[in-house]
Amino acid sequence: MNRCYATVLVASLGLEIFLLAMVQARQREFGAMRALGASLGQLRRMLFAEATTISWLSLLIGGVVGVGLAVPGVELAVLAGRVLVGMPASSVVSSQRLARLKVVEALREP
Repeated sequence: MNRCYATVLVASLGLEIFLLAMVQARQREFGAMRALGASLGQLRRMLFAEATTISWLSLLIGGVVGVGLAVPGVELAVLAGRVLVGMPASSVVSSQRLARLKVVEALREP
């Protein structure tokens, strides 16, 4: 059971770091979308869709590599389930950063 929590934690942290970096790098873009009338909910759904896409592509690549390394299919399925559990948690944390985004500061020249 201890490995279960470690897997979810590592998957969540990896995706969370990626999403936080994405929000930081695209701050001006998100600010412009908010200035043009996009709601916070729309931006959160977009962030969640990107996180879901990244998770599924990661699972696909990891599955191919796992099969190539002869990892049992049941173990791969369990690990995939754990990754999918961690994905919503990391999306929530990243969307909190998005909620604190101030439109004026995001659009200001660097």
